Amino acid sequence: MSDPRAWEDQLATALTDSLIVPLAFEAARWPRPGLRTPPGPDDLADSVAGIIAETISVRRSVEADVPSGQPLNGWYILASVEKRRFLSLHRRTTDSVSLRFSGPEATARGGHGAPDVPPFSDGDLVEWAEGPAQLPLGFPQVSFPLLGVDRDMVAAGDAAHGLGLPDLTLTAGWGPRAALHLRPGAPLTLEGDRGPTFRLICWRTEYERSSYHLAWPRMTGCAVVIRPDLLEVLAEWAPATVVIRDFVMRLKHGEEGEMTRKRSVVWWRRVLVGPGPLPHRR
Repeated sequence: MSDPRAWEDQLATALTDSLIVPLAFEAARWPRPGLRTPPGPDDLADSVAGIIAETISVRRSVEADVPSGQPLNGWYILASVEKRRFLSLHRRTTDSVSLRFSGPEATARGGHGAPDVPPFSDGDLVEWAEGPAQLPLGFPQVSFPLLGVDRDMVAAGDAAHGLGLPDLTLTAGWGPRAALHLRPGAPLTLEGDRGPTFRLICWRTEYERSSYHLAWPRMTGCAVVIRPDLLEVLAEWAPATVVIRDFVMRLKHGEEGEMTRKRSVVWWRRVLVGPGPLPHRR
C-alpha cells in the first residue's frame, strides 16, 4: 500500500457516507420509459463527419412523452437525460459514450438562442428539497431552460459511495417551483395543493455481464415527470412559448470529462447569459 493515510481517509468517507440520497434514488427506480435511445456508432443520423453535438428535434410541450405503469399513467415526461456506453468489440471496455438530453425551454421571439448546447441550466440536487422559488425581477430576453441538471453527480456514478446514483441528475429548476408553488414531499418529489406534482424517476439497463466482474449498466438515465393537469399551467406561466428540445452528444472514450468541463464553463453558461436579466436563484 503506497499511501496508508489516503486509504484510511477513503475508508472513513465510505463508512460515514450518508445513505439518504442513494436510498432515495433506489426508491425512484422505474422501468425504462419508451424513449428514443441515445444514438450509437452505427446510427446513420449521427454519422455526419465533424458533428458531435447537435439539436435533433424541437416539439411542442403537449407532445411530451407519456410513461406507462402505475401510479404514473397519464403523467407526462417533461424532461429526460440518458447516457449510453458503447464497448470495444475486442477489449469489452468503453470505446465511446452517447448522451441524449430532452428538456423544456421558454423560446424567445426569433427561435433558439443556443441550439448547440443541452436544454438545461446548471442545477443542484438540493432543489428537490427546497420550497417555492423566488421569481426573478425580469425574465431573460433570450430562450432559457426551465429545468437544470446536476453535473456533480458524475463524481458519484456507480462508485461504492453512490450505490448506483446516475451520472447526471435532473433538478426541479426555479421556474416550475415558482409557477406551480411546489414544496418538498417524499424524497425526489415536489407537491402542490392537490398532492404530488413533480417526480424524478431513474433507471439502469443494458447490463454488461461477465464471469470475471459484477454486472454493470451500460445505459443509465433519469426523467422528470409532471402531473398532466399542470403541464398547461406551466406553459401559460412562461413568458414565451414552451417547447421540448432534443439534443444529442457523441464522445470518444477519454473525451467525456474534458468536454463536460468545457460545456460547464462555456456552453452551458451561454444558455442563460444574454442581454436580459438573469433568473434569481435561492
